[in-house]
Amino acid sequence: MARRRSHGSVFRRRLPDGKRSKVWTIQYTAAGKRQREQAYTDKKASEQLLAQRQREAARDEVGLGDPYRVHRARPLTEHVEDFLAGIGSRNRTEKHRKLMRSRLLKAFREMKASSISDLDLAAAEVFLGRLMDEAGLAVTTRDHYATALGQFGTWLYDLDRLPKDPFRRLKAVGKPSDAVLERMALTAEQVKQLVAAAESRGRDRYHGANPDARPETLDHFAWKGWRRGTLYLFVALTGLRKVECRGIRWCDLELGEDPWVTPRPQTTKAKRKDPIPLDPMLADRLRQQRREIGRRTGRLPAKQAAVFEVPNNIAERVRSDAAHAGIPVVDDEGRRLDFHALRSTFATLVARAGVPMQIARRLIRHVDPKLTAKHYEKLGGDDLRTGSQLVSASFWGVAATAGDSESLDDRENAE
Repeated sequence: MARRRSHGSVFRRRLPDGKRSKVWTIQYTAAGKRQREQAYTDKKASEQLLAQRQREAARDEVGLGDPYRVHRARPLTEHVEDFLAGIGSRNRTEKHRKLMRSRLLKAFREMKASSISDLDLAAAEVFLGRLMDEAGLAVTTRDHYATALGQFGTWLYDLDRLPKDPFRRLKAVGKPSDAVLERMALTAEQVKQLVAAAESRGRDRYHGANPDARPETLDHFAWKGWRRGTLYLFVALTGLRKVECRGIRWCDLELGEDPWVTPRPQTTKAKRKDPIPLDPMLADRLRQQRREIGRRTGRLPAKQAAVFEVPNNIAERVRSDAAHAGIPVVDDEGRRLDFHALRSTFATLVARAGVPMQIARRLIRHVDPKLTAKHYEKLGGDDLRTGSQLVSASFWGVAATAGDSESLDDRENAE
């Protein structure tokens, strides 16, 4: 039987089987309309909830109610979707919205926030700190999360969903303008040592653990290492990023007398078609790789086949190969070695070769407007070819040829 309180009641609803529900329901009047809400299994707690709702309704009638109560009652995910719909109207791409959603939802899960009332600056700071300390993410990634939280907090405040921005004091840590120095730049000799280590490490490690290994098994590991070495050399002499290397297909390579590579626009930061001259000896190694694939499979690779295998853990493989070659993975200044460090190596080779700045900027393909000012952009293919030749001469001239890794043709002749 329902227990009536002034303009409200607490009762247990009858279920289809005729029994009473274990959960109490409260009924009250708010804004002239009858409201029903599921309460608790405890009757006293349900009566307290009814009293609270009645007080809120009374305050609303005289203009003293909480204007944010409706928003606080909504799930946090609904606010996130409203926020994303708003930034979608500002010409943000679907990819950007997905990334923003992923970052916000991950942050809220870690902060154990289910409503906007749970949003707290201290919890956000703890979450961002764990990203760097436990997950090992870079400062830049931490700041991306901080920016997403900051934009969401400002949006909540601007749209009167909260009385204040919970993340107003959340600041980006920032990074120095010369953040490229955080990564090592290898010398030409070290690049060659890294390439040679990639060729031999897997084979040597397997043979050490399996002295009676079959020659074809050792050849398999040697072939995989040789292709990884080609990837290292390719990045060190072109400066392409990881995602750009993944996108390279055989049809993107021109391996004739005047070799070029054209990264796919959708994989580049500038989203444009920028052909890059290839070092002749690198082009020769790519031709060897293509011929070897044909020999091993019985046919040459398709034009749309990927040239390189770039696994997600490529940075770890670089460090393992470097350790095998005796190359430090962290230098005296604390700069680390990873896959992107090979792009830094290319930039350093360009500078050491004395390539004019305007050509260097085109070769390295920076997207910062400060580095690609209009008077630096009017360069032709001949200018780029000259710059690429300077890098090639510097690279192959600095290192002794004795450290060069042998080609597949040389191995075949030796066999």
